[in-house]
Amino acid sequence: MSLFVAALSACGGGSEETVPEQSTSSEAMKHGAIAYGQSGSSFKVASTANAATQEAANDKARGACSLANCVVVLQFDDCGALVVGKNANGSFVWGAASGPSADSAQKAAESSCAGKGGLGCQLGNLKPICNAN
Repeated sequence: MSLFVAALSACGGGSEETVPEQSTSSEAMKHGAIAYGQSGSSFKVASTANAATQEAANDKARGACSLANCVVVLQFDDCGALVVGKNANGSFVWGAASGPSADSAQKAAESSCAGKGGLGCQLGNLKPICNAN
């Protein structure tokens, strides 16, 4: 398993450090997003949480992803996770899911990835992310 994680890092997998967006209102910020992009044999994943609006979360995640084809693959209110594996042909397969906790989001993402034929589905460098309560 550790070889797979190292390979993901070498291929550009991982995350950008995310800084929660600040709000000037007293309204709780509960918007997060995860973006994914792939170019050839490498991919890039980025996430953000605690944005004032869903649009702001989407824009921040896409921008941090930094590939031209990055798209938001998950929007979440509580927690979100994305895992990556490879299918029998060696192509990347990912699964993303939200949940009330980081653990539940990760387990749901792993199940989604495996359901798409992913083998060795795991987090890589991007850990589940949650909005502040």
